Amino acid sequence: MKIAVVYNHESQRVINLFGLPSREKYGLGAIKRISDALRKGGHQVAAFEGDKDLIDRLEEFMPRVVKGERPGMVFNLSYGIQGQARYTHVPGMLEMLGLPYVGSGPLAHSLALDKVVSKMLFVQHGLPTPEFAVLEATGFEMPEGLKFPLIVKPKNEAVSFGIQICRSEKELREAADVIFDKFSQPVLVERYIAGREINVGLLGNSPPDALPPAEIIFGKTGPRIYRYEDKTGRSDRTVQVRCPARLSAAQTKQAQEIALKAFSVLGCYDCARVDMRLDRRGNFYVLEINSLPSMG
Repeated sequence: MKIAVVYNHESQRVINLFGLPSREKYGLGAIKRISDALRKGGHQVAAFEGDKDLIDRLEEFMPRVVKGERPGMVFNLSYGIQGQARYTHVPGMLEMLGLPYVGSGPLAHSLALDKVVSKMLFVQHGLPTPEFAVLEATGFEMPEGLKFPLIVKPKNEAVSFGIQICRSEKELREAADVIFDKFSQPVLVERYIAGREINVGLLGNSPPDALPPAEIIFGKTGPRIYRYEDKTGRSDRTVQVRCPARLSAAQTKQAQEIALKAFSVLGCYDCARVDMRLDRRGNFYVLEINSLPSMG
């Protein structure tokens, strides 16, 4: 089968660069490893940047299917180049072109990338998630009903950009102002759940398989949140992943069931990762869902 691996690394080929740029990028080494693995499976593989030239390159690599021929497929890793719904751009193009692809569709990516909308859906469907509020602009009124410590993060970002624990109103306002200035978008503020960070990967459909839960091990220094600096090796500490996490059979089952429901609620396909917290009383809380294979 012909498989096109579509990604974003240094995508600049658009008509204009403006608005909210994507800060997420894949390393070329990761793209090569994925492409090589697909070739070992006997597939004909090519890798393309997800930019304005993608349609021409896909049409050249995967000509129109003639009756009886086997269609090609796209292994979509594209974060998009710019815009608030950038995860949706390549899947939307592929649906327009009539090319099958691996991963969630535009709607699920849009819901997963918007942390506020996804949390509203989690609440609507009875999934446990920390209480939250949205800060729209600097000089905001303090959110009612939320007690410190609190977590702040940009509303429409991933890989822990801008995440911070705040323990006072002064820290909250300073952290929110940084996000307003740097990301030009509202701020999600939610109750900080003290405890363990548990991730559950999912593969497949109807229903997907829930993989063994993994745990983020923070060590003794620094905040117990997984920051962008930790994920990219730029912090002053080493954060490790333990898989499988040291959970009881009942806790493992519960975490997997919560992850499966979150996957279904957002309408994801093929693969995702659900991040959650396990508090000191043994309660799980969904933080967010990552609908694309992620750098962190």
